[in-house]
Amino acid sequence: MATLDYCILSVEEERGQLGILRRDGTRVASVPIGGRPHEIEVSSDGATAYVTQFGIADYDHRIGTPGTKVVEAALQSARATGVFALPVGSRGPHGVKLRPHSRELFVNTEVDGDRMFVFDAKTRRLRRSFGLPAGTHNFIFAPDGRTLFSFAGKGGLSKVDATSGRIAATIDGGSPIRGLAFTRAGELLASARGELLVIDALSFKLKRRMLASVHGQLLYPTQLASGDFAVPAMDDNGIVIFAPGSARFIPTGKAPIIVRQASDGLIYVANVDDTYLSTLTALGAPLAHINGVLTPNGLAFAPCPAQ
Repeated sequence: MATLDYCILSVEEERGQLGILRRDGTRVASVPIGGRPHEIEVSSDGATAYVTQFGIADYDHRIGTPGTKVVEAALQSARATGVFALPVGSRGPHGVKLRPHSRELFVNTEVDGDRMFVFDAKTRRLRRSFGLPAGTHNFIFAPDGRTLFSFAGKGGLSKVDATSGRIAATIDGGSPIRGLAFTRAGELLASARGELLVIDALSFKLKRRMLASVHGQLLYPTQLASGDFAVPAMDDNGIVIFAPGSARFIPTGKAPIIVRQASDGLIYVANVDDTYLSTLTALGAPLAHINGVLTPNGLAFAPCPAQ
């Protein structure tokens, strides 16, 4: 999103809603989702959000009742506009992504079988589904949309044909993988325990390991405008910023899970076991928290609703 006038979209797990907040923390609106929502995807025009109602606490602690839907929300009116319903017998929708260069919405489930469900993003009708490796938690697309990459904790990474579901290759990182991202150079970043792995997306071979300044599990990575990589370190209650030749730890809050950089350069961190979003400068210097956001999970940005 090019504009500097944006709102923060925070998936609030325990409240079962999507919070829409201004940069100063003022709450503009809240959209009901259902029990324990987790992930969010926003359309390229910033008009529509898709939020998974996972229903359970997290990857390791299956507390709660598995959900059965993805909620579509119109962000300018700040209201739910539709539901992508899973077929009977499938529960626990977690990862959600719009496939590049298509009108398909992909959703992976973790309960009653690891599967990928592919919906028409316009009609909300199910187009097809296919199986995924056991323990698959989330996924990302290659920029061309032909391939997706899924991660399954101790099960490592898989390279999957996005149309047929055929698994083309797998790789074991040596410790659980809990996050993936593409770099601007076209490499894959994989978050492991105490290190960030750099993988060639074409050959699916490990290129190098980047050691963190902490030893706990790393989660969803992102590349900052500076070219550095920011990665949540959930067990250590902070994030690690990887710069060439260094890895710097910055405390944030309890169990950080997602880190995102907005168009004005500010860095936001969702601390899923806490009551606030952390805010940092583009250089990683801590700023005031955005309070009153209970158990923030998924995190994104979009234009603010019209007032």
